[in-house]
Amino acid sequence: MENITIEYKFAQEFGRLLTPMEKEIISDWLKENTEEIITKALKEAVFNGAVHMRYINKILKSWKNENQTPDLPEPDLSWLK
Repeated sequence: MENITIEYKFAQEFGRLLTPMEKEIISDWLKENTEEIITKALKEAVFNGAVHMRYINKILKSWKNENQTPDLPEPDLSWLK
């Protein structure tokens, strides 16, 4: 499974295992975005306290429409290790 790494990141932030539908959504995102961009969108959602697939999807669409990916502060995720 090639999406293990990104799926693991999502599961960690969601605090649970991903549903098959969520895995499919991530797989669809990877067809149009890099893993780095998706991870940045996840981080922005976490930063804004809105960790939901629809919110992350809106972030990705917004960045695509505006042709940009803002630089985000790197959150301290050392506690995940």
